[in-house]
Amino acid sequence: MKMSRVLFGIFVLVTLAVAVTAQDCASALNGPEFAEYSAQRDAMMASGVASEVMARNSLTLLLIKNGPFAGYASSHPDYTTQMLADVLRYHVLLTYYDSETIKQANTLNADGVVTTLYQTTGRANGMDGFVNITYNPTSNVVTVMPSTIGSTTMTTVVSYPKAVPYNCSYVEVSNVLEPVGLKAAQLAPTAPPTTAPTPAPMMMGPVESPMEAPMSSPMMAPPIESPMESPMESPMESPMKSPMESPMESPMESPMESPMESPVESPAETPVMMPPMPDLEGPAMGPSSAVSGASLVNFDIAALVASAVVIAAIF
Repeated sequence: MKMSRVLFGIFVLVTLAVAVTAQDCASALNGPEFAEYSAQRDAMMASGVASEVMARNSLTLLLIKNGPFAGYASSHPDYTTQMLADVLRYHVLLTYYDSETIKQANTLNADGVVTTLYQTTGRANGMDGFVNITYNPTSNVVTVMPSTIGSTTMTTVVSYPKAVPYNCSYVEVSNVLEPVGLKAAQLAPTAPPTTAPTPAPMMMGPVESPMEAPMSSPMMAPPIESPMESPMESPMESPMKSPMESPMESPMESPMESPMESPVESPAETPVMMPPMPDLEGPAMGPSSAVSGASLVNFDIAALVASAVVIAAIF
């Protein structure tokens, strides 16, 4: 039971210590040692950047004296509150560097690239959310400049007013740093994204291309015409002509003419014409019938003559 209370007490103390330390990163600027940076402090409070700093620890704040900072603000009257706030965020490094470790930034980070609070906004273009820290051992000068290629602005470290290891470090620099793409980053807030995505998918070229290509290409392609002409002409002409001409002409002419002439004409001449002949003129048709017929004719004539003579004699 006692052990649990002790652990709970330690947890509360650590939590309070972290909260106080994190809050000190911004509230410490109200101290007398930061009177020369009051213009930057007031701008951080007014823009809400101070609240973002209080929520973090292990930071390095690059401070600019009131003269150079006021001169920068007055030379950019067209800058909006958000643009000035992003410039202030660009001077908050998300890594702790004191007077000794800042000289080792080249070895601690790749090429001395350090992330700033501006990167967390999502408005930084490319490498605009980072700075490069370099150290010249000959001149003992630490230089801070934008990581974006082509940047011409830079600043040098002047002094180290205060450090709270390893949570907050305050480093004075000679002048204000500005991200290269600061103005371009402000041109895409809300209006363009709401209108651009709607027509963009409707007017895209790839939507028309797949609709025209598949409809015209398969219909006009040569491979469709080749199989339609070749198989249709070959089987229709060859098999249809051969079986229709050969078997149809041969059985229709040969078997139909032969049986119709032979069995129909032969029985018509023999049984139809021959039976009446034996009844009427049958005996006169053969050689013996001719002789007997002639004798019968002579007999009849003689009988008639005799009958006539008898009749004449009677009358």
